[in-house]
Amino acid sequence: MLIKFYGYAFLALFSFGACTYALRAQGTTATLSGSVKDDSGAVLPGVSVTIKNLDTGVSRTLITDERGRYEARQLSPGAYTAQAELSGFQTEIQSGIRLTVGAEVPLTFTLKVGEISEKVTVTAQAPLVQTTTSSVAELVDSQKIRALPLNGRSFDQLIYLQPGVNVATGAGSSPNQGRGVKFSANGARLTSNYFMLDGTEINDSQNFTPGGSGGQLFGVESILEFQVLTHNQSAQYGRSMGGIINAVTRSGTNTLHGSVYEFLRNSALDAKNFFDNPADSIPPFKRNQFGATFGGPIRRDHLFFFFNYEGFRERLGLTKNALVPDQAARRGDIPGRAHIDVNPAVVPYLNLYPLPNGPSVGPGIAQYRFSQTQPGRVDYGTGRVDWIPTERDSFFARYTIDDSDKLRMEAVDHILGLFGESEPHKNQYVTLQWTRTLSSKILNVARFGFNRSVTLVDLE
Repeated sequence: MLIKFYGYAFLALFSFGACTYALRAQGTTATLSGSVKDDSGAVLPGVSVTIKNLDTGVSRTLITDERGRYEARQLSPGAYTAQAELSGFQTEIQSGIRLTVGAEVPLTFTLKVGEISEKVTVTAQAPLVQTTTSSVAELVDSQKIRALPLNGRSFDQLIYLQPGVNVATGAGSSPNQGRGVKFSANGARLTSNYFMLDGTEINDSQNFTPGGSGGQLFGVESILEFQVLTHNQSAQYGRSMGGIINAVTRSGTNTLHGSVYEFLRNSALDAKNFFDNPADSIPPFKRNQFGATFGGPIRRDHLFFFFNYEGFRERLGLTKNALVPDQAARRGDIPGRAHIDVNPAVVPYLNLYPLPNGPSVGPGIAQYRFSQTQPGRVDYGTGRVDWIPTERDSFFARYTIDDSDKLRMEAVDHILGLFGESEPHKNQYVTLQWTRTLSSKILNVARFGFNRSVTLVDLE
């Protein structure tokens, strides 16, 4: 018998807009803004401010307006330097600037009278208080993502550590309800959360937390950082009243970098759970998670690549409890009732039931405890290419696939594990983006996103 449940989420979104001081694109990038003054405090218009990404070598130059202000939007997260120069004044360079996803960082320059060839270097410090937005948000940076211990290496566990986020432990988990862990942000509905990857939606087909057949949200090695907004989000996000999980993927840089890893967990050091038979050994359990990353330049300062693969193989032993006829019932002796003659034709079928190894639960019925192995598989991959052909243009394309399968044995209760559910699941996400600098005040972003989730359930 074959039963199938389909879950589809198809999203094709093309957004085209000019980003000026009053209009902001969705916060997958960062903003650096501020003013330039002389040492007397007077504003300086016409100052050339150059902002350079130290990882990729990409730079952007802006000119301060009549109020001495500048604003650089759509900057990729990373390490930067900023330089301000104007004829008749010393050049000032500020280093140590770290931009994170969704951040709006103020940076002020104070130029002193002198030759433009004279340079003053200042080490910038990150502001302790966010002064440019009233949103309540927490940043989970790359060090936390890859250094903190995560059971199953599912990075959504870091979301639940943020203030105002509560996991809904009683929420359903099934193919047509979504396998991902459900949570509420500041009391909002479980379907009100919004997951974004590089600016496009990745919610599952039921609008819940994305995740494969095992419920994990993979990608620890491919996520650069993510921001969790829980209150007072700006209108640029829209759509959802709950939490906004705004993640960006890693990209290649001017240096080659990569990693190879494997994590092993098994039952050798596990303790028995409450339902395990004290007389039996611990149900077998083995989990392997392995993979590799590789990124770098194709053409220095212009073309970069990054790839990530992660494999997950699990053989989980589960303790089961079934109800079977006890020895007396097989002979026709049921307490409280007259003896029953058992038809010889029925005896072979009664013998198909194993003898009970647990306590009696009623007249003629006892408990049989046993273990079964629940295998699970995940193949997760991400590929990204960034292209900066000119100082005014930048492109990136990213494809992510999460292909998983799990054979579940808990579908039928109190039966001897004769049936199971095979649940293949596949998520695919694509993002394409073109950013064009039209002037020092106008930035144009065109973005295309595709999201497809498919779940099949076969009863075997």
